[in-house]
Amino acid sequence: MKEQILKAVRAKKRAAVTPLPAYPERPRRTDEEVLARFLEHVEDYKARVERTQDLALLPALIQRFLQGQTRVVIPADLPVEWLPEGLTLIRDTPDLSLNTLKQQEVVITGCKLGISDTGTIVLDSAVRQGRRIISLIPDHHICIVFRDQVVQGVFEATTTLEPSVQAGLPLTWISGPSATSDIELVRVEGVHGPRTLDVLVVG
Repeated sequence: MKEQILKAVRAKKRAAVTPLPAYPERPRRTDEEVLARFLEHVEDYKARVERTQDLALLPALIQRFLQGQTRVVIPADLPVEWLPEGLTLIRDTPDLSLNTLKQQEVVITGCKLGISDTGTIVLDSAVRQGRRIISLIPDHHICIVFRDQVVQGVFEATTTLEPSVQAGLPLTWISGPSATSDIELVRVEGVHGPRTLDVLVVG
């Protein structure tokens, strides 16, 4: 009897379909306005921000952010020509141990996109981002964002991220350096990830 009931339930089982509410229409901003708002919100989150039009200046700008730090972990596909010389580089690989990762001072990654309305940066562990863990363990994260990766709002971001979700890629949403105010509303930094976030915008 039990098996018959379960069989009947399974036969009726189908994926739930919840219609999405209509997203309110909002005025479209110009590309320059979208980028300016993104930079403003990222700085509001206490991240340091630099912008350059010239990709060749990346090594010098990254050097400025490093402030003497030399032990750096990077995604396996991050171009080495973006980096300053003299670094001790650890490339992300599946066998990179947690202990080795803990010894690195800085992680340098790209990103999937940035959200202008919130100043949030999203990583999906794909191109130039490496595994999710590398952006969470070192205490200093330098993130490179290209201008055409910045979208206006969360709606545009989730639409862009849908293929990543469908592919099963983990998403990491970063809004400033790691911090929490869970206890007595006292802000404590560095609880869940890097205490320092630097953002380099190219374009």
